Amino acid sequence: LLLYDGSAISNEGLFASAYAATRWGCDLTIATTARTADLRGFLAQYLTRCDIAADVIDCAGQPPESLPKFAREHGVDVVVAGRHEASALIGHITAAPSATLPFPLLVC
Repeated sequence: LLLYDGSAISNEGLFASAYAATRWGCDLTIATTARTADLRGFLAQYLTRCDIAADVIDCAGQPPESLPKFAREHGVDVVVAGRHEASALIGHITAAPSATLPFPLLVC
């Protein structure tokens, strides 16, 4: 699961996730708040260029405590974020300390 808000640092998470998806054949789910056409277009274009079929889910305004439930519902093995705060994406990841998360958290 990639937490993507369209920021430059979340692009680092996108690049790392895309590499993992292509290198190891992993499924990629992207939870995003990127609602502008430009950001959605960039995301779609990048995934197409990398030949990745990802599930892109709009998660605007989800509280941080919903992250573990969201991850379980989508069969997530690892969460990738460009920064601890993950912007407005699923609230602040640090509000749900990584020690209590049921999956690894990779911060790029």
